[in-house]
Amino acid sequence: MPIQSVPFTELHSLAASLGFRRASFSEIRAGMEIAKHLTGQPMASPETITWLDSMTGMAAWVTGDPVEGVFVAVPLSEAGTCAVRDGSFSPEWSALNHIAAEGEPCHGVYIGIIAGATKGARKAVMTAAGLVRAQIFGSVPCFARGATEEGKRAMASLGFGPVEGGLPDLYVQEPLEVVPEKPAPPPAVLRPSIGELALARPLPDGALATFSCRPARTLEDYQQAMAIRAAVYLAEQDCPYEEEYDGNDFSATHMVLFKGARPIGTIRLRWFADFAKCERTSVLPAFRGTPALKVLMAETFELIARKGYRLALAQIQARLVPTWNRVLRCRRVEGRQPFAFSGYDYCEIEIPLAAHPDALTIRADPFTVIRPEGAWDVPGVLDRSATRPKGAEAA
Repeated sequence: MPIQSVPFTELHSLAASLGFRRASFSEIRAGMEIAKHLTGQPMASPETITWLDSMTGMAAWVTGDPVEGVFVAVPLSEAGTCAVRDGSFSPEWSALNHIAAEGEPCHGVYIGIIAGATKGARKAVMTAAGLVRAQIFGSVPCFARGATEEGKRAMASLGFGPVEGGLPDLYVQEPLEVVPEKPAPPPAVLRPSIGELALARPLPDGALATFSCRPARTLEDYQQAMAIRAAVYLAEQDCPYEEEYDGNDFSATHMVLFKGARPIGTIRLRWFADFAKCERTSVLPAFRGTPALKVLMAETFELIARKGYRLALAQIQARLVPTWNRVLRCRRVEGRQPFAFSGYDYCEIEIPLAAHPDALTIRADPFTVIRPEGAWDVPGVLDRSATRPKGAEAA
């Protein structure tokens, strides 16, 4: 399904939240030099990329100052999509009727360049290109060429397959499954009154109308949480992949924070005998300094307290202790020494929680405890199934 008009506001906002910006001519030239050095192959001229960017309003993106990473994405017309598949498309000198100029329908996207001068820059570029593809261009095919063996392996891992008869080393990822656009979640009806007590100050007026938070209940929710963490930890903090995704994600609860329908933050919860552990707290850069983090924490502690816990534990970077003291009613765990991993110094804090008046116990209503996580007060699918005739009666 073609995109009738590329959502430029959403695209620019997403790119900015990941640390990317539209490239100037000199930045495009610097990015092309990085790509040429890494691949050993000739690149389109900076003038060509600048022309494509001016025609489409979105082709060239860079990160770093000076430039450390670049990706070039060219929206394609219907004729351009066919030309890429049959090999007649020219990345170095694209025909005007092959590109989707600004305001024209987009039938595909061609990722011409993905390059980073450092390991961190390469991660940032891959993360940004992947999120732009999924969130902006998911409904159309995405094409890219495997310039290096590493690039080919990366594309295969992302679900790209080779295309026969097209450009040399061409790969394609066909349109992703189109999920109907969801309306923005309505403003929270119930205030997280117990979770809010763990904050250093009450939630500001309007915070719950702007931001919402819920546990991940679907594969899509889970993927949103993982994408946010990739942007924050892999791209921003250069955390190794195997350390960020450490084997605990499938045994944890993931809270996802939204502004409208857009996922912007997440936190991971793991459950122990008498405490819950808060981990991987992440908010996209564009939403830091807003009430977003406070809403995420209030809703998270509301969930923890509703489950009957009175204490939460967090291992935080030592440099962020003043920040967390401004956000939470928390304290350093007595008798515990600082420690280090992944290149950062850490310390432990604990967050005491008030007793929840509706804490779930073993004596809770059976239908309450089988409802979706965090939605214990809303009748679910199994409540409705209770009206269905039993097997013997149906027979």
